[in-house]
Amino acid sequence: MKNRIRLRVAFDFCLQEKARFRLSVLEIIAFMCLAIQIIYMIASSYSYLDRMKRGVNVPLEQLGYCYSDGDSRFGSELSNVEGVVHYGDIDSGSGGLLCFDGLEKLHEAQRGHTNIITESEFEKSGGVETVNISGDLWEVMNLKLTEGKKPAEIEYDTSDMYPDVLIYLSESFRGEAQVGDVLYEVKHEGKLLYCFEVAGFFDKSSSVIDSYIVNDVLEKQGYYPLDYGVVAVHRGKPESGFFSFVGEYAEVSGRIRALAAHNGVEVQVFNIASVAELMKSNTDKNTYYLKEAAIILAVIMIFAVSAGQVASIVTQTRNYGIWLASGASKRDLTVIIFMQNLIRIFIAVLISFALMLAVIHKIYGRYMNKPEHYVINIICLEYILPIVLILSVLTVLLSSLIPAGLIGKTPSVNLLKGKII
Repeated sequence: MKNRIRLRVAFDFCLQEKARFRLSVLEIIAFMCLAIQIIYMIASSYSYLDRMKRGVNVPLEQLGYCYSDGDSRFGSELSNVEGVVHYGDIDSGSGGLLCFDGLEKLHEAQRGHTNIITESEFEKSGGVETVNISGDLWEVMNLKLTEGKKPAEIEYDTSDMYPDVLIYLSESFRGEAQVGDVLYEVKHEGKLLYCFEVAGFFDKSSSVIDSYIVNDVLEKQGYYPLDYGVVAVHRGKPESGFFSFVGEYAEVSGRIRALAAHNGVEVQVFNIASVAELMKSNTDKNTYYLKEAAIILAVIMIFAVSAGQVASIVTQTRNYGIWLASGASKRDLTVIIFMQNLIRIFIAVLISFALMLAVIHKIYGRYMNKPEHYVINIICLEYILPIVLILSVLTVLLSSLIPAGLIGKTPSVNLLKGKII
């Protein structure tokens, strides 16, 4: 018997008992929705490390953060500390805005694609949401230049008190501006002080780390996607910021603390990998019982659904006997049973996954915060979907092997009478 015919027969068997079939599908949907919710709660708790990694172009083990009460002079000295490769600050989490005339096209293109700024704030401002970053941090962030020069490659007069602000745009703005365009000029008494100039474009897959990952108070996203991003690069050295380094963290951080002590500056130095590890440790404790609940639910789901599937198939024993009498082999029946279960599981998984994806976006994608929506998609596709597929395969196998084995051992005469063994 060809697989096409087997599949048709399996569909017919499912539709012969519509009420039982629908009840079985609803049972699977209920279990799957509950399982997806629990898996999401666990996976989202561990997703913070993945989020941070998506925002940077260096290993987290080679990234640090220094908070100080010093000034720009201390920042300049810190950038020259042995072992420090790049140093600067980034403002990615407060929703910076560029607001001046001439941004109408960029404003229109960015509508509906902001990370932090709410829709009402965006419309009221008339500007564009912007990430402000030190030029030295370009190499540290996950910024993939497609046109133009990197900030380090653009020469400027270091004695200039007001160096031009370099603007980099996502490829999504291609056609709305081009490299070399001056978006705005700042003048004093008719004399040009500085301007905002488009210096290049970056790939839509670019992203930056959340600037508040070491803050204990503010809500943290981990990273921000820049598919419709605008990056403003400034030249100065901040008193606090991120730094990438080479060598041992203990030695580099020790030199920074020694520099701070010499200048009478109070500092706090963090290793970003340690911050991530601390968060993971806390997550392990907070999700311990949730993991146990997930395992128990998975076992109950597999056996409960399998039992229902087996009972449904056993009630159709006489139909299998008729097919055997019509020339089908017991191998054909085994495949048909497998296909019956596969149809039920496939329909249930498709409905439950689509339903929970919409529900999770509605519940957890609060304030239309795009990073949260991005993270939800990542969790659902990279974590939840594989686990759901594994549970589905185990359920299909268990609910198919048992009835197939029983029917295989039952004489054809008994099957025609609706009996098993």
